[in-house]
Amino acid sequence: MRATIHTFVKALTTPEQSFATLHEIGVKRDPYGRQLAIHRISGYAEAEIYLGKQESGLLFMPLTEELREAAFLQHELPFIAPMRVLRDELCWQDYTGQPCRCDLLLQELPGRPFEVGIELTDTDTLFEAINRLEEDFRRANFAHNNLTNRQLRIVNDRLMVLRPFHATYTKGLSECDRRFFRELRLEVDRYCEQQQDILSDCEEDYYTPTLLPGIRWRVGNEFEGFHCVEQEEGFCYMDASNQIVIPGRFIYAGDFHENRAVVETATGVGVIDRTGAYIIPPHFDTIDYLTGRSIFRALSDGVWRTFDYRGRPVNDHEEINIDTINETILWKR
Repeated sequence: MRATIHTFVKALTTPEQSFATLHEIGVKRDPYGRQLAIHRISGYAEAEIYLGKQESGLLFMPLTEELREAAFLQHELPFIAPMRVLRDELCWQDYTGQPCRCDLLLQELPGRPFEVGIELTDTDTLFEAINRLEEDFRRANFAHNNLTNRQLRIVNDRLMVLRPFHATYTKGLSECDRRFFRELRLEVDRYCEQQQDILSDCEEDYYTPTLLPGIRWRVGNEFEGFHCVEQEEGFCYMDASNQIVIPGRFIYAGDFHENRAVVETATGVGVIDRTGAYIIPPHFDTIDYLTGRSIFRALSDGVWRTFDYRGRPVNDHEEINIDTINETILWKR
């Protein structure tokens, strides 16, 4: 009997009973935290899973009778994110009560999503990564034809491709792929034009600013062009030219990292961006930022919740025991 999307959904909600090895996983939910974020793609059902604080991946269940191993598994194309077959991983019972099994595919999620990486990677590195991926396509005599930003991850100084099942696998770089790379470069250009006025540690020399009247003390060093100081009204942020850019209104404020800072107000702990706008409202007891994955872990009423770089909830309704929050769940290979 063939597994269905219903089988997949049920397995993801009962991993200890339904998977051979993936017993301790979390599953990404929709932006409202209500339903599991499961998608149907070419011949597969897909879910993003979390294997621990630093590990995540895409889990694919075939919707055809046999597992279709894509060409990249045989040719080991370097620009495709690593993927492995989990033999007999999914277990369920058919309508007669007979046990059934099927294979699954697990693809690692290295680096950061393109929409996050474009904000955290310098322009030259982005253009070099785009050029390198296009050249890799040429060398491999490979054409995807259906590539989108959602299928790209930025890993250090290169781009890697997810979900290769969308590819049509024609020979040679296609005009469709060339158009995609042109549009990708234009998107990077547009983003850089919008960010021209944002200072960074790489562009500005650090110096110790003179404290202005009304400033009690400077909390620490400069991070990403901002440093935190204390006013009568509360903690605030000043830029490298000694101007207050985010006025004092916080009980406490942390340093900026990747254009985000954790702050505390009378209502709780939250996260702001460089304009002072809240990415995550200040309603939590504490917030940790995992820079390796660009996600936030927020504690409230004894329950940890996860938010992505843009403040969208991930697994918002999943309760995690505080005593085990620091345990690491390793990839089972």
